[in-house]
Amino acid sequence: MDDNNKLIKRIKDGDNGAFDELLLNNKKLIYSLIYSFDLQCGDYVIDEDDLFQEGCLALYEAVFTYEDRRDTKFSSYAYILIRSKLANYITRYYRIYNKEYLSINEMSNIDRYCCNAVSDVPFIYHQQNELKSHLGKFLKTLSLEDRMIIDMRKNDYSYKEISDRLKINTKKIDNRLATIRKDLKFHLDH
Repeated sequence: MDDNNKLIKRIKDGDNGAFDELLLNNKKLIYSLIYSFDLQCGDYVIDEDDLFQEGCLALYEAVFTYEDRRDTKFSSYAYILIRSKLANYITRYYRIYNKEYLSINEMSNIDRYCCNAVSDVPFIYHQQNELKSHLGKFLKTLSLEDRMIIDMRKNDYSYKEISDRLKINTKKIDNRLATIRKDLKFHLDH
């Protein structure tokens, strides 16, 4: 059993000081993830302390969701969870700051070809309204299950949470989202 696993066991047993030790051991990881993102948002810079708090929350969440019997180290698991939590926070921050219209691809931080900021330029404003119209038409073509999956992903539900609610396999959810993204790209390109 490695040191992280011992600390996790102590935390789960109610040892408050154990989380402080775990946090101290992972502080460098959290800050390295924070600085891997572009923190510049227009004229403002996203506050590092806010991001650090998000990273701490993700680390705490990782402690209680990590399963030792899997072939994944805690540090790898925590890395993914912290990075995801920071990416979600930054995405929300940009959306609020820029008053963006985020489309279906809000569920994917990498694949955001539908994101557009609201514009005062008539031509761009018209394009954005046209995009919203196309998205609305596209969403109407989807099954109720697909729309529910999209809605839950937009509200930061994990694949596991969606699977539990809809009583479907997580792999099916992943496949459905991949198909929806491909279909949306085709729909927007034609």
